[in-house]
Amino acid sequence: MLEIIQIKNNPLTSNCFFVFDKQCGNGCLLIDPGSEDDRNIFSVIQNKQLTVDYIFLTHEHFDHIWSVNALLKMFPKALLVCSKDCGEKIVDRKKNCSLFYNQIGFELPKPSVTTEELSNTLQWYNYKIKFIYTPGHSFGSICIQINENLFTGDTLIPNKKTITRLPGGSVDALKETINDFQSLKGQNLIIYPGHKDIVFLDEYDLTKML
Repeated sequence: MLEIIQIKNNPLTSNCFFVFDKQCGNGCLLIDPGSEDDRNIFSVIQNKQLTVDYIFLTHEHFDHIWSVNALLKMFPKALLVCSKDCGEKIVDRKKNCSLFYNQIGFELPKPSVTTEELSNTLQWYNYKIKFIYTPGHSFGSICIQINENLFTGDTLIPNKKTITRLPGGSVDALKETINDFQSLKGQNLIIYPGHKDIVFLDEYDLTKML
């Protein structure tokens, strides 16, 4: 049975998600691990006795990727997965915006594999994972669907307009993404956003994104 644990990254309170199924093994998926002080992330890993199979990034912004270097050091076999455009941004402290936060910044390695190289699907244990291209917040933004669970990063944040003013953001692209979300309604999808708490897509007014 799939389990999902949500924690708040720090010092900026984006969401990090642990996805695992102990009936299949101790491996887990980590989505958007973005804590500067990553003890909260490693505490969950230790308490649940998990190993990290994959690290998924919904987009490149530093508050969603801050813990990746530490995780790859601890779990060198873990694979880092993101879109091609996101992968080109995470290796640059300006493009991942970390430099503008503390005037020091950090860089990540290139992704192990891009979602495009995977043809936007990945089989993990008994689960088929779908990567959905959702530009608007940034050009390389993706959502990650696992069964009825949809991890949206900063593309959809409940009751908050999607930020499009950062580099790579686009209102026009966001409008297309909203249309794509509309087509997903009726599937009883649960939204796990990059900030705030979960909502049900069928009950959500997507015009709030604009």
